[in-house]
Amino acid sequence: MALRRVLVTAPLAVLVALTAHVAGFGGDHVLGGVHAAGLLALGVGGSILLAILALGWVGLTETDAGRAERALRAMLPARGGIFPAALVLGVSGSIVFACGELLEGHLPPVTLGSLLAITASAVVIAAVARGLARWLAAGGVALASLIPLARRPSAAPARAAERADALLAPPSQARGARRGRAPPHSA
Repeated sequence: MALRRVLVTAPLAVLVALTAHVAGFGGDHVLGGVHAAGLLALGVGGSILLAILALGWVGLTETDAGRAERALRAMLPARGGIFPAALVLGVSGSIVFACGELLEGHLPPVTLGSLLAITASAVVIAAVARGLARWLAAGGVALASLIPLARRPSAAPARAAERADALLAPPSQARGARRGRAPPHSA
């Protein structure tokens, strides 16, 4: 489970660093310099990919939106609590921020402004991620209603398999066929 949280936290931490950088420096330059496209793809593209995967996972496995929301929140940093998740995202986002500044050739600025921007970004992204878990759970359950065979295990597939076996069986093994010796004739 820890690996799942790391895979979810990484793109969110990059989003924290990107939004904090935009808040601190505006459009003067992009975080990461020549590597900015890769950081942007990791942050935005990774978050969108995670949302699509979560929606599909819920659509294929869950039928209850409350249970699906709890499962999605369990995969978030600090199990989806806003302030604990903001702390995790703030620390990891500040590491990404510092690495991005190093990629630009600057020393990582540890200023009150950058710390405030990282903290605010972390709180906003933690709250949005928590709210998005509810939306993805509801959307996944709605999607599940469109895919009736893909989710609930039931007896219907087993009965369909039995019918298919009966249709594909050789005539000597069909239902109602006699096996063995014929009964004696009564006179």
